[in-house]
Amino acid sequence: MKQPESTQVQLAETIISSTDTTTINCTSCQKQLEGNFARALDGAFHWECFLCIDCNEPVADRFFPIELDDGTQKPLCERDYFKRLNLACDNCGEALRGSYITAVGKKFHLEHFCCSVCSVVFGPEDSYYEHDTNVYCHYHYSIQFAIKCVGCETAILKQFVEINRNNVDEHWHPECYMIHKVNIYIYILSPN
Repeated sequence: MKQPESTQVQLAETIISSTDTTTINCTSCQKQLEGNFARALDGAFHWECFLCIDCNEPVADRFFPIELDDGTQKPLCERDYFKRLNLACDNCGEALRGSYITAVGKKFHLEHFCCSVCSVVFGPEDSYYEHDTNVYCHYHYSIQFAIKCVGCETAILKQFVEINRNNVDEHWHPECYMIHKVNIYIYILSPN
């Protein structure tokens, strides 16, 4: 996808001589413009009046014009423009340019794709765990959300055996279940 290009604001300076009766007013606040000001979107603005329509922050010298339903054009800052395109990092909110990762319905810069608890950054070969709308490292997922083995009472993160006994689901590591079965068999066969 081709990255959109921002529009540069034309820097202008009012020159008012003692014989000049023409004044230029700010399109936003209607006050007289003096010194440096911005010419953009068929208007002239004080720098502090030329604001992003989403966040109300000054757009300085870069903006992305957006056409409203009434046909007028208004400025968007880069961050809000990319948010509207759903191309903003969920972690930092900044524009996603180049490669990014999508997980749990969110998009992240590569350097911002990390555990929701400890901020360990996941590399291309690292595994991570998803729960609700967050991602977790092995350690934090296992202590917070993983199912516990009935036999050893530690987290089950891979294969498991599920048995329903007396309408209760039991989850086991395969090796713990095999040890449990052998112990039961030994108990049954052992003389009292």
